[in-house]
Parts: sequence; structure tokens; C-alpha cells
Amino acid sequence: MKRARRACALLALCITSSTARADDLPPELVARPPTLPAGMIAISIGAGYDVAHVLGITVVSAAGLTLAIQRGMTSRLELTVGSGQLLVIDDTFDRITE
Repeated sequence: MKRARRACALLALCITSSTARADDLPPELVARPPTLPAGMIAISIGAGYDVAHVLGITVVSAAGLTLAIQRGMTSRLELTVGSGQLLVIDDTFDRITE
């Protein structure tokens, strides 16, 4: 019974909590062009590790790395180049070789 009350209270808090809206933010953050300005460069780097278990047995174990580079070519054109690498570690995995 206590668990149900806590769940209801948490749900009520989530529903009534305030979130940031475009009206609350400065116009410089909201009114931006959909592409990067000419000459501007943006770099995005990501990494992750995923593991899945079925009945306590590891069935998937993988590490990933992503890199994306964006450059504003003109005020209306943007070029993006990205790459991702995935390393799946299974029972035959011994070591990384170059």
C-alpha cells in the first residue's frame, strides 16, 4: 500500500513540475538558424557501453565510440561528417589488435 502511495505521489510531482519553455528562455537561445553559421565548426563525441543478460548469462557486450564534425559552409548549407566504431566483446574475444 505504501508503495502505491509513493508511486502516485511521484506521478503527481512529475505531472505538476515546471519545465523550461521557449517563452522562459532568452531569444538568443531560441531564435537560432537551423544550420551552423558560415565558417563555424562543431564537434560531437560520444561513447557508450552496452551489456545484455538473459537468465544471468551475458549475451551481448559491446563498446562504441562516435565522432561527428559539422561545418557551416554558407548561411544555408551545412556539411556533416561522422564515424562510429563498435567493438563487440564475446566469448572468443582475446585482445584488441591493431
